[in-house]
Amino acid sequence: MLEYDLRKTAGPMQKLLKSAVANAQNDFKLKGEDLYITDITVGEGPTLKRWTPRAYGRATKILKRTSRISVVLSDSHSKEEKDNSQKDTTPDSTKSGADKKSK
Repeated sequence: MLEYDLRKTAGPMQKLLKSAVANAQNDFKLKGEDLYITDITVGEGPTLKRWTPRAYGRATKILKRTSRISVVLSDSHSKEEKDNSQKDTTPDSTKSGADKKSK
């Protein structure tokens, strides 16, 4: 899907996702077809500080900002296990303290 996107960020995002899938397959022995994206977070990265010359011998600061992207992948088996565990741990209906009267 990203290979047909014309925006500038599509290339690095596609490279990031391919790398994450390859790491999951190689390191954790997961199938690429079973993986899905759980979370993507984009945060501020290191800022490169540069100077540009201006009139009358002055200089102006240029801040070249970067970003850090983290991707969390999960496989469909862990999703099924999580759904089953949530169904088992649902609490029973509890009585509120308003039903009890103090004497």
